[in-house]
Amino acid sequence: MEHVLRGLLRSACAAIGCSYGLFVQVGPDERLVEVVTFGLTDEEPAELTRTPDFSRVMRLLDQERRPVRLTTASRSGPLLGGEMMNNLLGVPIQAGPWPSAHLLFVDKDGGFDSADEEVAVAFADAAAMRLADVREPETSARREQWLDAIADVSGIPLTHNSPRAAAGGIARRLREVSAADYVGVVLIDPAHPGVCSLEAADGLGMEYATGTRFTLREIAPAAELIRTRQIAVGEDVLREEGYEPPQEWIEAFADITLAMVVPLSAPEEVLGVAFVGWRRGSAMETVAAREARHVESFVQSAALALQRVQQHQERARVLVLEDRERIARELRHGVIGRLFAIGTRLHSAAGLALTSEVRERVEDAIEDLDGTTRDLISSVFHLEEGNPDSPLCDRIGREVEAAGQRLGFTPRLVLEGAFDPSMPPEVEQSLPLVARDALTYIAERGSATKVEMLVRASADELALVVLDDGAVAGSDEAASYLRALTARAARLGGTCEVGVTEGRTTKVYWHVPFSASAPARR
Repeated sequence: MEHVLRGLLRSACAAIGCSYGLFVQVGPDERLVEVVTFGLTDEEPAELTRTPDFSRVMRLLDQERRPVRLTTASRSGPLLGGEMMNNLLGVPIQAGPWPSAHLLFVDKDGGFDSADEEVAVAFADAAAMRLADVREPETSARREQWLDAIADVSGIPLTHNSPRAAAGGIARRLREVSAADYVGVVLIDPAHPGVCSLEAADGLGMEYATGTRFTLREIAPAAELIRTRQIAVGEDVLREEGYEPPQEWIEAFADITLAMVVPLSAPEEVLGVAFVGWRRGSAMETVAAREARHVESFVQSAALALQRVQQHQERARVLVLEDRERIARELRHGVIGRLFAIGTRLHSAAGLALTSEVRERVEDAIEDLDGTTRDLISSVFHLEEGNPDSPLCDRIGREVEAAGQRLGFTPRLVLEGAFDPSMPPEVEQSLPLVARDALTYIAERGSATKVEMLVRASADELALVVLDDGAVAGSDEAASYLRALTARAARLGGTCEVGVTEGRTTKVYWHVPFSASAPARR
């Protein structure tokens, strides 16, 4: 492709008699998609495209959509400043799927005239035909690749039975077909719409971050796209104000120069967003900028697949709940009743015992039977009350259990106060994430043999205190979790402090007053 364009420019510059020429394609966001030059050194194209003259010329050509001649003495349109262009002839390429493609011819002794314009238009027409000849097979092949990928992702519900597994398959396939350097899939928690999680991360060494949970407030730009169902494409998509990922994520994304954020739009709901990024100098960066519609189509198909996986999981959940209710009903009305009857008969038998030894044994059996009955009643209660949309205390408990797998032991958890009824929603959504970050901070520092977590809720504040006997100093990664804790507390109007007690125990104190956060629930 580049060889074809450079050959055209060489011939055109010779016919017109100018110093150098350019083929320029600009995307819908005024971002340069492709630049091919003849007559410039390797460094000069980048220098030229950064000049104010170049930006003004490209805007004018996009507006006019006709041949334009400009000089430093021009009286119509923007003046050329003469930084790298003394006079210029710009011609749009009118044919083919390149609505913002132009040929630019620069610096001719004596300036350009109408005859030069006719020659340039002829070369622009020739360029359109040559591009069509070269690109048509390439375009058809890419279209087939995208259609195959969309077909593959549509079959994901048949091979994956959980949203995380499905998201992983989607991320791998999207990265493969788009040749992206990174693909991330973020899903909204159906039970807690203000919370989302990174369900898949492929590329840039970000796989370790899979499972990270955060609030939509922390990815405000993406949250706005979820609301509007619009795609974002550009260089600064991952650097917009309001996007506050952990520091190590920022470092991983530092070389991303083209990024797309695409909502996972399904009928009647948006499940989350897909992040796709290409590094600076990526072989597919130029192609990717032209394939935003293909990426969007793929992500929409992925959203439908994820929705079906979630629906299958919900049906399975309902079946499990129905089984639990049936088992609880049978235990309550059948087994427990029979145990009570057995206990009553044993009490009668104890009164008929002729010796104290027999009576004591029967009473011991009655006591064991009563204990078994109480345990069974407790189990029945939990079966009847079990709910996957777990209360806050259960979600904190699951974070503690998960941390135990990394620490090698389960931390001690103490919960004090009333949690769900009076707690502001944003604080409730953040608390399990805070518990996870605090425990991960301990695990990253290493060598802890004892960890205690106290979560205390009152009518007007929440406090989380974590004590551990691990290493006082930690890695940069450990410090990043501490920064995340501090930032989350600050957003909610609270504070986070870390210190070392006299007994060389590290203490994390995370505190949020309810008056500073969102209004409490009624």
